[in-house]
Order: sequence, then structure tokens, then C-alpha cells
Amino acid sequence: MIGGGLLSLRCEVAQPSTGWPVAATTGADNLVMTLWLRSLGDVQRLEAELAGKLPALTLTDRAVTLHAARQMGCLLDDTGRITDVVPIDPWASS
Repeated sequence: MIGGGLLSLRCEVAQPSTGWPVAATTGADNLVMTLWLRSLGDVQRLEAELAGKLPALTLTDRAVTLHAARQMGCLLDDTGRITDVVPIDPWASS
């Protein structure tokens, strides 16, 4: 399944432990990218590199998160480590 692209694996780590503490989500039309970057300047460098390599690409939106309070159903402390779990129920009424 992995070789056929039907399954991919993911491992979550505390972002500050990786040295990549900034995450950015860009694109609102048909491509969304979630990235862990070291600095806000890296966001601009990535955008410039994408523009150079993909001239038909149009950046329509950008959102930068400097600190995530929760991720994948887990509450995080100021160091990015899990402090509690909040189960995700996609069928719950809002």
C-alpha cells in the first residue's frame, strides 16, 4: 500500500525540538501547503523560489501561525509538547 501511494506515514514531533518552529499554510484555490519553516524570511524565500520555478502559479493567500495551541486533537504547551488530548469527533453536531 505504501509503495502504491495508497498509504503514507506521519510522525508528529514537538516543533521546537526540530528547529523549525514556524508553520505556514498558503494557497486557497487548488493547492494548500503546510510547512514548518525556521523564520518568516523563509516563507518569502520559498514563495520567490516557487514563483521562479512555477511561473504559472498564483499565490492567492497566506496564513502564518507563530504558535499552535493545539494540533491533531492535542493541546500543546508553550514548548510545543502535548499536555492533553481532545478527541476529535467528526460526527458531533456543532
